[in-house]
Amino acid sequence: MTNISIIGSGLAGYLVATEVRKKLPKANITMFTATDGAYYSKPMLSTALAQDKESSDLVMFSAAAMEKRLDMKVMAHTKVKKIDSKASTIITEKGSSGYDSCILATGSDVISLRLKQKIDDKVFTVNSLDDYALFRENLSTGTRIAVIGSGLVGVEFAHDLAGAGYSVSIVGDAAYPLNLLVPAEIAQVLQRAMEKELKVKWHLNESVVAIEPNKDSVVLECASGTKINADIVLSAIGIKANIDLAKASGIRTEQGIVVDDMCRTNYSNIYALGDCAEVAGLNLHYVPPIRKCATAIAETLAGSPTTVKYPAMPVSVKSPVCPIAACIPRTKEKLTCELTGVVPDLVARFVDDNGSLRGFGLSGSATKQKIELSQQIESWLS
Repeated sequence: MTNISIIGSGLAGYLVATEVRKKLPKANITMFTATDGAYYSKPMLSTALAQDKESSDLVMFSAAAMEKRLDMKVMAHTKVKKIDSKASTIITEKGSSGYDSCILATGSDVISLRLKQKIDDKVFTVNSLDDYALFRENLSTGTRIAVIGSGLVGVEFAHDLAGAGYSVSIVGDAAYPLNLLVPAEIAQVLQRAMEKELKVKWHLNESVVAIEPNKDSVVLECASGTKINADIVLSAIGIKANIDLAKASGIRTEQGIVVDDMCRTNYSNIYALGDCAEVAGLNLHYVPPIRKCATAIAETLAGSPTTVKYPAMPVSVKSPVCPIAACIPRTKEKLTCELTGVVPDLVARFVDDNGSLRGFGLSGSATKQKIELSQQIESWLS
């Protein structure tokens, strides 16, 4: 009987377990996780506060329930120390386990702030249920929150916090929010909406160099000399692929765990998907690519070698006061940005020298065009 091991119990781990079970009903599937193995969707973390949800409310299924649903074994609170690829063995702090195929779904870690001074008990990150629970415990009526980072994660959390009634300031080192997703004209529509509707305060083109104590609160000191008062700080400057286990096990890594278009690492029976994986050069941190990879891996393990196919996949920002959607161009060619529409409903089209659409940014009601426009873009991986 085939033994399949999955390392990681996030969305990627459970999605691939689900697909593998469909294709291999008799396989032994074992999941190893350092957490309690509860199944939840990480994207829900950035919308939970405005909905007044506790961390327990975000759990869709316990590890025990997932074991029953997928006829698998979840080794909760079991940290994997190393993968012995020659012996096809997973070495944990509780013992060793052999595998025929191993799938890495180790997710991502937050990028840490590097400051000359920081008050650690006032600075939080939210990248898991436990993180969310701790952050929520430190919130009370009237809490002033400084969000460091004006990218996708920072904007979504700031929107959620302000929507829940907290006083929110965003500090970002770019000239406008979402600068890696959309052009300034699109981003500024959202910026103004969050400022007007949610009273969010923006501090852009600023970088925080220190966080200093001020009685029961803190002061953020910026490089420009600007000082921002807050009770607590949420760091949302980005995430990075969790590749430590792979590196320690001799698996090739770059920005993520390097895999081919079948999600195979440099070891033919070790695969990777999700935030931790760099699939044919693409390290994508959102859900649709995970689904594509999970399906391909399951097909391959079931005896039908299958390559991953990525159509152009747009990202939707969770910002109800002003919907934003974007499809980042996946090319190094020089592109022209064509902006049409009337605020707040703008369309930014990125076209190449031949007039072909390579990416877009949308705001307001124009976000309804995201599927239609996505279908006009050449596949990212085919």
